[in-house]
Amino acid sequence: KITVLFSAPLVYKDVYGRLCPIDTLDFELERELLWQVFKEASRDIDLSFDCATMNRLQANMTVGCTCLHFSGHGHPSHLTFEDGKGGMQWLAVGILRELISRNAQDESAPFQFVFVSACHSLLAGERFVR
Repeated sequence: KITVLFSAPLVYKDVYGRLCPIDTLDFELERELLWQVFKEASRDIDLSFDCATMNRLQANMTVGCTCLHFSGHGHPSHLTFEDGKGGMQWLAVGILRELISRNAQDESAPFQFVFVSACHSLLAGERFVR
């Protein structure tokens, strides 16, 4: 099972609490390319797409999703998730590590493979590995 989580918040709050628009990413092209790649692989793959919220991430860790593809905006120390209301929720990579550790079963990671498609994704990717 492969789950693709797309993070597409519409706005974020600046330091003054003002709502600021966020540049959109071309998820439609990415979705089509993923479908094409897996179709050409001629494998029976359970591929699903969902919004990247904290709840969806935790749900995928607990239901046995073996592969995760995250696509969204990144920051050197954060990934951007959605808050479920159109806003951005910053996920610090340290919090990401804690979530993964809490959801690990029998000392094994909740995912066998994770692909992070975001700017500054190195630190986040390393947290999935540890």
